Amino acid sequence: MRGILPNPRGSWGRIGLILLLPILFASCLADTVSHLWATRSQFLDFDRNLRFEASTAQRGPGLRFLDPRLSTKDVLAVASGRKATSIVRRPDGETWVFRYLRRPTQKGKAVTLELDFRHGLLERIGVDRRFSEQLGDERIHMLIRQFVGPNTELNLLSGRVVCKVPKEELRRFPPLTRPALVRLLGEENLVREVKLRKGDPKHIFRYKLAGTPGEKGAMSFGASFDDLGALSLITSRIGSFSLEFDLSGVR
Repeated sequence: MRGILPNPRGSWGRIGLILLLPILFASCLADTVSHLWATRSQFLDFDRNLRFEASTAQRGPGLRFLDPRLSTKDVLAVASGRKATSIVRRPDGETWVFRYLRRPTQKGKAVTLELDFRHGLLERIGVDRRFSEQLGDERIHMLIRQFVGPNTELNLLSGRVVCKVPKEELRRFPPLTRPALVRLLGEENLVREVKLRKGDPKHIFRYKLAGTPGEKGAMSFGASFDDLGALSLITSRIGSFSLEFDLSGVR
């Protein structure tokens, strides 16, 4: 950056600096957006560019990028100020660990997300092992493929992601029920239950990223069930991003 910015001394220097900063910021943002779209293109050719990794005794399931494009700077830009709870450094990279705890008490069972970087590029995204224990690796693999596939609508401007899982994919697995969801997220993390209409309750789970002040660290899950008690809709809010999984099999 040295040698590019004008001399800040004097009024013209200050005006030039004020005018140039948005251009530099927009350039950095454009790089991140281009990396995101390149990664999105990789998702559409899943078998060539990505590999699902089942859980092991040491780690939960994860998604590995065979040709990483997202840098640590890109992830920080998307995270909008939400920093990892802890960082484990290795000779060739580092692992960012995000621990979400019940809000506002910050107690109970944490929801953990891990990002593995190698030489500054995002190589793997993983979650803790209890997701495999309650959902099964095969179902998780299916949901990931649906989430990054053509059935998902992505709007970067509004920060909204909507995935409608096809009926033929859902039929491969037994329906998810309230007990399974509560075991996954923890009974102690169930903040409240809302009765939308008869036979269709909605469960609200609220979390906050450990170590992140204010609303930037907020995360919430909403789970709706159909008349037969099967999970039909999952909504999630992570800071400024909104995610939705439609499991009603409408297609």
